[in-house]
Amino acid sequence: MQRGSAAGTKVSDMKIEFLKSGSPDCPLIRLYEFKPSEAQSLRRIALQLASGGIQRVPLHNEQGILAIDGCQLVLSREERDRGVFETGLWNLCGP
Repeated sequence: MQRGSAAGTKVSDMKIEFLKSGSPDCPLIRLYEFKPSEAQSLRRIALQLASGGIQRVPLHNEQGILAIDGCQLVLSREERDRGVFETGLWNLCGP
């Protein structure tokens, strides 16, 4: 997938970080340092997922996303809500 292609808009300067201090049963991911326009771009991605326009977005690959310490966050559309779960060291998925 091409970087930044999911919503057709640029997301810049947004950081994603896995917080090691969270419980294994409830991994914590922090998204921070973004502007209102960047939050709107993230909202567009979420709406496209919800409507079925796209099925999966590796958020860490989107243009302007800075993944702290190699954190990878994949947003995906599923038949049921599975929440956020860790798929491997530093790899997290969210619906």
